[in-house]
Amino acid sequence: MGTLIATGAVDKTLRVWNPEKPNVKFSTELKGHAAPIEKVAFNPVKDAELCSVSSDGAVKIWDVRTKACVNEVKVSGHATSLAWAPDGSSLLVGSKVSIVQDSEKHKSTG
Repeated sequence: MGTLIATGAVDKTLRVWNPEKPNVKFSTELKGHAAPIEKVAFNPVKDAELCSVSSDGAVKIWDVRTKACVNEVKVSGHATSLAWAPDGSSLLVGSKVSIVQDSEKHKSTG
């Protein structure tokens, strides 16, 4: 399994590819994200475990053998990045939270 490639796209498509069979009909589609997929990464010690993060704040762990989402966590904001610990025991997920300022509160009253 260590030779697979995963891709995520703005159309919410998460695919796992065998580089020796690049035709889309040989890829595996994993369905479940409700917004564009920002990042994907395989667990460095478990070849069949894949993580994906989406702009809807969903962090999903997939078993690519069964095509099933085995865990999901919601983060606040727009999930934009992820990294596995080298031993595969944990994930770090980064998100962007928009801050809107009320311009009336910041006007000078002088």
